[in-house]
Amino acid sequence: MIRDITKPRPRHEVLDGLVIRRVVDVAEFEVTPHPAIGLLTTRLRRAALERLRALVSTSTSRTRAFVAWLDDEPVGAIEVFVGSQSAGIHALTVADEYQGRGIGSALVEHACQEAHLMGSATIGLLSSTEGQPLYLHRGLREVAKFGYWYRSFQRGSDLSPPNSYPRTPLGIREQRR
Repeated sequence: MIRDITKPRPRHEVLDGLVIRRVVDVAEFEVTPHPAIGLLTTRLRRAALERLRALVSTSTSRTRAFVAWLDDEPVGAIEVFVGSQSAGIHALTVADEYQGRGIGSALVEHACQEAHLMGSATIGLLSSTEGQPLYLHRGLREVAKFGYWYRSFQRGSDLSPPNSYPRTPLGIREQRR
């Protein structure tokens, strides 16, 4: 999906008390759960926080991470990657109990404004079926449709795939038949 962010959009109503802040230091999420990561109770969640730390660690970076706060509670998050002419939205998350209140819309609009300020003319994303209505409502349009299959290889504490999935020359794992 893609949207021209050079053209103004009608203002959307923002939930009272909602504040969107740029993440510049992830230390606060070592205690307070990040909306997309949660409590740091597993190796995967700790790795996700380290990924976010790397994402926001450079002040000259063309990446941005934002968290929506409602009454001092983190309720949503979004990441923006800005290229020379276009930007990309990644990892829009709103806590289940806060969905349908305009938080996702506010995060998308904030990401679009930030990308435009950084020089982008368009913004794009890959949408799930669940997220598509929100993105259409926020002015993004579908430009391609494709499907993909995802398989998690997580097994207990061992995060590597089973041996029955050998590496191919391209680094892609295929199941033996």
